[in-house]
Amino acid sequence: MEEFIMTARGLRNNNDEWRDIPGYEGLYQVSSVGNVKSLPKYRSKTDRILKGYIDKDGYVKVRLCPNQKERKSYFVHRLVAIAFINNDECLPEVDHLNTIKNDNRVENLKWCNHKMNVNNKITLKKKSESRKGVKFSPETIRKMSDAKKGKKLHPDVLAQLVERNKKPVAMLDYEGNTIAVFKSIKEAGAITGVNPKRISDVCLNKRNRAGGYKWKRA
Repeated sequence: MEEFIMTARGLRNNNDEWRDIPGYEGLYQVSSVGNVKSLPKYRSKTDRILKGYIDKDGYVKVRLCPNQKERKSYFVHRLVAIAFINNDECLPEVDHLNTIKNDNRVENLKWCNHKMNVNNKITLKKKSESRKGVKFSPETIRKMSDAKKGKKLHPDVLAQLVERNKKPVAMLDYEGNTIAVFKSIKEAGAITGVNPKRISDVCLNKRNRAGGYKWKRA
């Protein structure tokens, strides 16, 4: 878990606009470029920029203490959006417009639903480019196909895979709220672009998230 002093992509900005974090008024504030600071409290007499950390999905998080015993982790991009961006439509997700997950400047964020999030133009372009793999000659393709002939899955294994992929699966946000429900893991992967194997691993508790989301059987 990488820790660092939170600044906008590594730059400290003296012109930050600071606002209270809802629910933590008088304790913490978040800035327009994604810094979070604690206000004077307890024995501290000065403001202090907090250290954040990058989670395994590449998002910046910070720990806030509502009291001297409890500590909770929050995504910085959501704190910025909640404090600075109007959300009259009650959209559930926050999109990084340039797809850089640690660039939490307010102008790089917008509220969105999941469909809007996965249809980010830059994200779609990156996915398209990543799918441009090595091109094989017809002869190489024929040889690869011939090599696989005769190799079949055991009927029990095949049945298990089919049954596993037929069950509905739910996509959840970071707070555990259901975003969408799909008929199967295969459909979820096709619509969201997330690797179905990784979705399955989350459902089996082999990993925490896939594509930045939680998944469970519906």
